[in-house]
Amino acid sequence: MHWSIDPQTELTLWTSADATTLYKLIVENRDFLRPWFSFPDAIQSIPDAAAYIQRQHERWAQRGEFWAGLWSAGRLAGAAGVYVLDRDNASAELGYWLGVHATGQGLATRACRTLLDYLFNEVQVNRTVIQCGTTNHASIAVAERLGFQREGILRQAQRVGEGFRDMVVYSLLAEEWNRQRGSSIDPTA
Repeated sequence: MHWSIDPQTELTLWTSADATTLYKLIVENRDFLRPWFSFPDAIQSIPDAAAYIQRQHERWAQRGEFWAGLWSAGRLAGAAGVYVLDRDNASAELGYWLGVHATGQGLATRACRTLLDYLFNEVQVNRTVIQCGTTNHASIAVAERLGFQREGILRQAQRVGEGFRDMVVYSLLAEEWNRQRGSSIDPTA
C-alpha cells in the first residue's frame, strides 16, 4: 500500500529493504521515543527491524492493521498506521511517531488526515480513536487539530518501564470527518 500525502511526502508499507533505514532512525531517536513507546527498546539490531517489518506484513494480511513508513523529501521521518482495526464494530485506532528531526512540520497531522480519508471512505469505519499519554502534548495537538473529541482518561493504562501511564482517549466519527471535509469528499467513492 502507498499513500501520497503531498508531492514531497508519502506513507508506504515497509519492505524488507527498509530494515536498515528503520533501525538507524530508531537508534538516532531511541531516547526521544522511549517515553512514549516500547518498540524502541525491542528493536536492537537490523534483524530485529526486519522481524518487526515482517510482523507488520502479517498484520496487514491477516487483519488490515499496519504501521507504514512516513517518508518526507526521500528521508524516513517516522511512521503512521492503523494500530487496531475492528471490522465488527467499524472502528479503528490510529498511531503515529516521528524522529525528532521531523517534528514541528505537520507531518503527523497530514499523515493522519490521509489515513482518516482511507479509513472513513475506503474501509468504511464509523469511529476512529487516538490514544496518547496525558503529557504527550505533541500527540494531543495532532488529535485536536484533526477535530477529534476528547472522551476521557484511561488511568494507568500503559506500562512504561517499571510504572504505568495514564492515557487520554480521543475519537472522531465518520459523519464528523465528512462534515469537516465538506462536499469535496464523495462518501461513495
